[in-house]
Amino acid sequence: MNQAAKSISVVLATRNRSVTLAKFLQRIVAIDHPRQWELVIVDNGSSDDTPGIVTRYTDKLPVNLLYEPVPGKSRALNKGVFSAKGELLIVVDDDITPRDDWLTVWEQALVDHPDINVFGGRICIEKSQLPQWLEQSFNLKNLLAAEHDLGLDDLRYPYNQYPWGPNIAVRRSALDGVTCPWPENFGPGSRIPVGDEYAFLTKISPPSAQDRLYLAASVVMHQPEQKDLTLAGATLRCFQGGLASGLLYVDDKAAVPIQQDHSVMTSFAERLMIRLRACRSLRELFLISVRAIGTLCGTVARRMTRHR
Repeated sequence: MNQAAKSISVVLATRNRSVTLAKFLQRIVAIDHPRQWELVIVDNGSSDDTPGIVTRYTDKLPVNLLYEPVPGKSRALNKGVFSAKGELLIVVDDDITPRDDWLTVWEQALVDHPDINVFGGRICIEKSQLPQWLEQSFNLKNLLAAEHDLGLDDLRYPYNQYPWGPNIAVRRSALDGVTCPWPENFGPGSRIPVGDEYAFLTKISPPSAQDRLYLAASVVMHQPEQKDLTLAGATLRCFQGGLASGLLYVDDKAAVPIQQDHSVMTSFAERLMIRLRACRSLRELFLISVRAIGTLCGTVARRMTRHR
């Protein structure tokens, strides 16, 4: 451990998930703790025993419980982020199971990578929890199960590639001047319950920036939502994911150096063909097509809004 350890804040928004939250807090008590840290929990209008569950851990964890009564995960996270005091803000969900060294890995990363503003940790899924068609899928495990596993080595995210899911960290200084970092019209509790991480992170780090790092040693296991693994649930989520992609598209191509690989400049049609060629089942082919339709709808809506 480097001597210059710095503070971190773990920020979590939760609503009516007291049983899941209790398991998360029990796990956090058991893992290695850094020297300076805090856990910021935002109760987003729960009607269950969420406050009572958190209170049971106030003597075991440096926890700060906040309340945001208006439903919307992004709204709750904005309150949590601006209340947090750490130099590194780690945004998670209550359905993860972190590895023993999870917090200390983040503590060290803050010291080792002073040029990085956005970090993405490794998110693994127990394969037995996935239907076979999804376990074999190249395209959809991130959208439907929040898997984010780019391997065992750290790497810089390429053009327009960002962390995904409940194991993201940002440097506090990157939020300077950003008044509403999490988009309150995207994310769980809104009309479009996906796309919030991308909208948040593009405000901090434009697509062409080189300040994003995949941190392979930051490992959590994630429990996928079973409703998203059914055909009906997957169809809805794929359309919503495409819609969010089209609505939130950020054109930063002018900033990309000419010598970069042409793949970063591929058109929508070319990207779609890459996905279609990687399909391994008829169900995946159908869902990729649904996602493409959603992307087109979002793109049309964005352009119509821009030209009004």
